[in-house]
Amino acid sequence: MEVITNPEKVNPSLAVAGLGSVFPPFLGLDRPSINLHEENQRTPRKNPRKVNREIEKFFRYQNIYDYEQPEKRSVFEEEAKKVEGSFSLRIAYGGQLVELKRLLGKKPDDLGKKPGDIIGGYSRESRNRFIKLLLAIDYEKMGVPLYYTITYPNEWSGDPRQWKKDLDHLSHRLKRAFPDYCGTWRLEPQKRGAPHFCGFLWGCDYLESYEGKKWFSRQWFEVVGSGDEKHLLAGTGIMRELKVMDRVFYMAKYQNKKEKGGDRQEFDYAVGRYWGCFNRKKLAIKVEEFEIDRALFFRVRRVLRKCLQRRIGKNRFIEDVKGKQNGLWMKMSNETIEALLNLFVDEHAPS
Repeated sequence: MEVITNPEKVNPSLAVAGLGSVFPPFLGLDRPSINLHEENQRTPRKNPRKVNREIEKFFRYQNIYDYEQPEKRSVFEEEAKKVEGSFSLRIAYGGQLVELKRLLGKKPDDLGKKPGDIIGGYSRESRNRFIKLLLAIDYEKMGVPLYYTITYPNEWSGDPRQWKKDLDHLSHRLKRAFPDYCGTWRLEPQKRGAPHFCGFLWGCDYLESYEGKKWFSRQWFEVVGSGDEKHLLAGTGIMRELKVMDRVFYMAKYQNKKEKGGDRQEFDYAVGRYWGCFNRKKLAIKVEEFEIDRALFFRVRRVLRKCLQRRIGKNRFIEDVKGKQNGLWMKMSNETIEALLNLFVDEHAPS
């Protein structure tokens, strides 16, 4: 007997003529009391879900229907298999950034901020992105940077857009004087509430000299237009930074509003971006990403977790790291991660 798998294509005259039923009796599709020619007539169903399960059960035991029970997988494993290269390793050559990434699927379009949205504060994610940028820089190739600070006088504008305009005007003056200059900037509030900028500069070593410091102070004094002689003398500061890594984590520090002690690192109102770069193309950053298998991903991740736990302490590790499944990142030299990968590869190499 031929089994028809589509109930809608059945000729209704078959059941009326008594040629035999083509469906199981429990489906109720061959009852003579139902007029299949009426357009607006609906088949009475008390429980549609139950009927669907019965249809599936009927076709499951037919020889012509090759049915396989689906494997039970978690949502994360299912999403990970849909993405090619779901496990990857990012290394900054010349820098000290090592990052493990686990792609769990495509991010929804409505998740996260979009271009044009207002940046409400200095989040931990923004802080992490800033640290990863600073760790990815090749400081041996760029040289020892200059660390600068600029601030406002006793009176300043309450519009954050004016602060960014002043910073942009200062950047244009530096670019005209030093075409190959580049650097970073970080915005933070002072105790008195005034905006304060700091960061690294490269390609303008002249600013380290006495005449260069006077020139730099004069440029910022003219951009702000305060007319206060005290601001001309104490509005800027610039020096050669020898302890780069210590300064990196100082510029990227973050303290939550609920934490007790210490100065707050964000304003009470939206001020836009809290960090950025000058002439970013000039920065020596070379980051490459490699696809790795699942076993190598978790072996490297286990080592990074232990290193982080010893470095930041058990309590902070439990709060910030433990329980996260999408990956890890940390400060590690190229030699250390290369030796670690060679160790794991040699263990699985055929003898």
